[in-house]
Amino acid sequence: MGWTEKKTIAGLSYYYDETTDAITWDTPEELMSREEIENNKGEWTWVPHPTELWVPARRVETKSDGSVICLTEDKKKVTVPKGRVMTGPGGREMKVEFWPLKRSTLLRPEEDLVMLDDLNEAVILNNLRSRYGENLLYTWVGAARSVLVAVNPYKQLPLYGPSKIDLYRQPPPNTKLDPHVYDIANDSFNSMLFGRRTSNQSILISGESGAGKTVATKQCLDFLARISGSEDNIEERVIACNPLLEAFGNAQTIRNNNSSRFGKWIKVYFDPAERVIVAADIENYLLEKSRLVYQQKGERNFHVMYQLTKAGEYGLGAPQSYRYTNQSGCFDAKDIDDLEEFQLVKDSMEHLGFSGEDQDFAFTIAAAILNLGNCEFNSKKEKGNVTGSSLKSKDPANIAAKLLGVPEADLEKVLNYRSISVKGKTAIIPLDPEKARGSCDSLSMAIYGRLFNWLVRKVNEALQGKANANKGVYIGILDIFGFEIFDQNSFEQLCINYANEKLQQQFNKTTFKEEEALYVSEAIKFTHVDFIDNQEVLDLVERSPGGILPMLDDECLVPEGSDAKFMNKVEDRHGKNPKFLTDKHRKLNDSFNFEIFHYAGVVNYNADGFMDKNRDNMFFDQYVLCSRSSHGLMQELFPKGKGSTNNKSQSTQFRAQLSDLMSSLADTESRYIRCIKPNGKQVSDNFEAPLAATN
Repeated sequence: MGWTEKKTIAGLSYYYDETTDAITWDTPEELMSREEIENNKGEWTWVPHPTELWVPARRVETKSDGSVICLTEDKKKVTVPKGRVMTGPGGREMKVEFWPLKRSTLLRPEEDLVMLDDLNEAVILNNLRSRYGENLLYTWVGAARSVLVAVNPYKQLPLYGPSKIDLYRQPPPNTKLDPHVYDIANDSFNSMLFGRRTSNQSILISGESGAGKTVATKQCLDFLARISGSEDNIEERVIACNPLLEAFGNAQTIRNNNSSRFGKWIKVYFDPAERVIVAADIENYLLEKSRLVYQQKGERNFHVMYQLTKAGEYGLGAPQSYRYTNQSGCFDAKDIDDLEEFQLVKDSMEHLGFSGEDQDFAFTIAAAILNLGNCEFNSKKEKGNVTGSSLKSKDPANIAAKLLGVPEADLEKVLNYRSISVKGKTAIIPLDPEKARGSCDSLSMAIYGRLFNWLVRKVNEALQGKANANKGVYIGILDIFGFEIFDQNSFEQLCINYANEKLQQQFNKTTFKEEEALYVSEAIKFTHVDFIDNQEVLDLVERSPGGILPMLDDECLVPEGSDAKFMNKVEDRHGKNPKFLTDKHRKLNDSFNFEIFHYAGVVNYNADGFMDKNRDNMFFDQYVLCSRSSHGLMQELFPKGKGSTNNKSQSTQFRAQLSDLMSSLADTESRYIRCIKPNGKQVSDNFEAPLAATN
């Protein structure tokens, strides 16, 4: 009698002592050879590694100076100093906690992270890496099955499609299926129909650029469309809108070849009695309009600009010929055929009921913007020895004017001059070449932003179907930008990271409470987790009147306001805030940099240009010109009598949108998909633990 080796149904070894009824995954010492016993002396733990972040090792000796000698699996010696702080990949400071490790944990990856013997960064990463190596991309977090981790494989796998949807919708009896994105969609659908707490559901998909958020969104929509069907083929239109919105709203970045440069909240409405889709609508957030006029090396403008130029339509040449598409030197996106995608965009518009005029309008305006970008300006002396500007060549502006349906001379005037009103009197002031360039770019961004919003409205019209005003219950899918930390972080990153702070707070409030409630209901003993409260950071950014964004709005209203004055006021207000930091020599160095200690890490922002981006408006003359276009749809983008500018700042609009979104989420039962980017090269079969740990 004693220990014997046995096998689980899955073929995993475990050990049973018939005398004591004890069970363990680890090989008992009685069944080990002498060599195995010798090799297993010492407690197993995790130590830092220069490329793998953490690796298993045995504690073999504690020195008189307090340092600890550890031996890794490949017999390499690691000395952990008395202070227990070491340097990891990229100079990362790593605190060595000597987390306990059972060797058997390494041999049996869990499909639920909570089921691991111990929860720490090292064992979680090891579990995700092991499952990823077996093409098991999805892992649960908690018995409630409301949180799913998804690792991007960067390759096609036979995990999706109609047959897989049917399998997860109606699994065979006594069959255990691997965790899947379809589980999240299926549980949402069932809870919507039969749930006790609420009928409306939400699926929140997060992760950094390139982690797979857009694909996860598509898979959820595919699942819901197949299992429910719809009235008036609405489910087909929900799927059909993707190529169109991706063409005008997605771009290649250094991290992702098809990165969504806007956030979207998709509501899919159902008739609970018939269990069919009756309508859908999409709300878009914070389109990255600045990408239209500038892209850093290795990145691209929005996809549609390359689709049009490569197709050679609307009188356009190659993308190398246009300032808005040639600055980065990148003209092709990995694994994207622009001409093939362009045809899919046209098919998408047809499917959604866009008229020929609507389609032509969208592409015409995009072509006009490309030509606007090619306007160049010479210096010109005006009256009073004031420096103005003139067009180096009128050709790009004249082509743009024709496409926009405005007089050539009027467009030229708007590009080189602007009118201002002072005490009821209007004066015309010339713009020097730099300001004229900025004015031209502002006009392009304003037109494109309104065009994108118009496209979303047209899509929503196509998704209404025959539904009455009361659309019934819904499942909302949030595909929003992940937390961003770049070398240069500006106003857009502040808004994006602020949104992620709000969503993290929502996650903390709901998920931990729900998981604990489940344990209580099933009489499972657990240790209460005090989750991080990020309210202090949210107050720093949003709280009125002293939050950074409200202060930015105030500065934009001051006649002599500037980025420099804004930074001085923010520093004076928040200089002692532990979540805010500036360099004490900032003013001497004429620096606009400041740091915020976000939940996901410290981000260094540069406030240079914050005010212009926040104003998000057009000159009066530009608006009037566009509103007088001969094209009816252009007039729809710029209605007469609505004023010249957007009276609400970008910050105000975004905060209002975010507040409405959070209210909507609070009225739903939420599930979460956290997408993980395994490597920076976007290649398959490569799991880089240091990168995955920062996702």
